Amino acid sequence: MLINSQRRVIYAYEYDGLTGLLNRDTAMSKFEKLLADTKSYSVVIIDLDNFRIINESYGHEIGDIVLKVISGRIRNNCQQDAMSRFVARYSGDEFLMIVKNRKLTADDALVREVLASCNPPIPLKELMQTETILPGDKIESLVTYLGVGIAVSDGKSSFRRLVQNAVVAINTAKKAGSNSACVYEEAMQEDVHRNNRIRDLLLDTMKNDGFYMLYQPQIDIQKGTVSGTEALVRLKKERISPGLFIPVAEKEGFIRRIGRITTRLVIEQIVRWREAGEPLYPVSINYSSSQLGDAGYVDYLLQLMEKNHIPSLLIKLEFTESMFFNNNHVTQQLLKKRQDADISLSLDDFGTGYSSLKYLTYILVDYLKLDKSIIDSYLTEEAEAEGKDRFIRDIISLAHDLGKKIVVEGVETAWQAKRLKSFGCDIIQGYYYSCPISPEEIATFTVRTED
Repeated sequence: MLINSQRRVIYAYEYDGLTGLLNRDTAMSKFEKLLADTKSYSVVIIDLDNFRIINESYGHEIGDIVLKVISGRIRNNCQQDAMSRFVARYSGDEFLMIVKNRKLTADDALVREVLASCNPPIPLKELMQTETILPGDKIESLVTYLGVGIAVSDGKSSFRRLVQNAVVAINTAKKAGSNSACVYEEAMQEDVHRNNRIRDLLLDTMKNDGFYMLYQPQIDIQKGTVSGTEALVRLKKERISPGLFIPVAEKEGFIRRIGRITTRLVIEQIVRWREAGEPLYPVSINYSSSQLGDAGYVDYLLQLMEKNHIPSLLIKLEFTESMFFNNNHVTQQLLKKRQDADISLSLDDFGTGYSSLKYLTYILVDYLKLDKSIIDSYLTEEAEAEGKDRFIRDIISLAHDLGKKIVVEGVETAWQAKRLKSFGCDIIQGYYYSCPISPEEIATFTVRTED
């Protein structure tokens, strides 16, 4: 009994209780010794990119199930070559894998195997011990998305340094999109320093009222009039692109607070326009999938609207389609609240990710917003000569058949504007008409005539 008790104590000290894998401290010590005489090896960090959203949307019991399944799949991959592959749980949603005698690349077959093994949806209903999904939530499986960071031994760097490098590579992998892998390079350290500086800047900005809003006009192309604007956040202190500071805000967990700040700034601006007797147009407010944890956001928005007597027709919410990969109760409750309040919904970046007609069967969206990348690829004179621009026309036609309106962003030339008008497009947005401008400029904005 004493021996068994001692074994249990040792196991609890060395292994992770949830996944059964070596825990971080034990793994770092054992792997360091294991690799002491090995010159050729790779360190791999595997990260669940959407784990925070899973935990916040479904609860920690579901999160634990996901971690168990993913860890089991990674363990099975390692067992294919148990003499050279080893795995441990590195942190909450990260796993550490060591591959001896192999210098991995981002497209290495082993990396592809790991991604492929972790991609199949997780059958929640088969694994649930208790009924924790809220009534009315019909989800039966959950999709997970990974990022893989790789650091390859160079004969100089210590094992612990390589682990840190692999963690750095994760950030670059995530920028490339879901289920991407990246090998560490020295230049990535510059990104780390930049992101740390942006993080500190955002903390200061949130504390000292350092955000302001610009507004980009949206044009009813058939009528040649302003149909609305999109609100875009900027920093007062430094000119840093949202493409740089928004990902940092999402990673650091700032995006919920920033989402509420920008929403308040928009409502306050509508009030100022109204008091000055300026024209009032619907304003689109961006809502990030990273804000899903803010379950009270819509209530916050509605309270601001009620307090300031802002009618629902002046507010639109723009969501990205990544919010709808898993049809969960948080998303559904949010959508129902905005529907009950008669607030329009626009599905942003349509066509750039995992667009599916399936989403449109249960997402009551009013607008589909076509991303600039689609325009750059399919709405050029070269694409027209090859007949590729018909793709844009077909999307517009499909949207109309589904009872939706199409917004096309990234329009930069008169030719594109005319072509979209001939396709029956509803609304366009882009530098051909205007870049994002100040509230004062919006008040006096007039639509340019086509050349």
